[in-house]
Amino acid sequence: MGTSIRNTAALAIVLAGCSINAPTLADFQPDTTSKDDNSAVAAQPLSGNIKGTAFTAKVALAKTSFGSREITIYDQDASCSNVPKLAEARSIFFTPESWSDGASYALSWNRSATFFVPPGTNIAASAGRVEVITIGSEKTAGSLRVRATYSDDTKVEGEVPVYTCDK
Repeated sequence: MGTSIRNTAALAIVLAGCSINAPTLADFQPDTTSKDDNSAVAAQPLSGNIKGTAFTAKVALAKTSFGSREITIYDQDASCSNVPKLAEARSIFFTPESWSDGASYALSWNRSATFFVPPGTNIAASAGRVEVITIGSEKTAGSLRVRATYSDDTKVEGEVPVYTCDK
């Protein structure tokens, strides 16, 4: 265990010295206090707070990248042909366990949702739930429900339209 802590500290020192504007991980400890991962996600517009600032989702885009399905939820307009630059918008990112109508699963340490706050802070939320109502297509919105909790000031819950983008 001592080696792991030493290696983690050494990595933190190396990364702190980098000046390439790489995203930083604000914290990577799971939220073990939440017991609501099996209850249904509220059927309300997806909203909440990220680092204490209000977040209201407008749209989610599902696309395949490096052989995996990735979902990004934006707080601004987006489409399969007009994807915002990550540095310009707060967003929520995750790789779904399954991408099919009716799929649902609890978030966990190895299936987390990441809150992104420009200019480069990532906050991993491992408590919550994802429910795929319908996957949609590039032209027709499906529906996705998400509850993701990191802390009292960083959590969201609700439903957002989702478009499945082709490569």
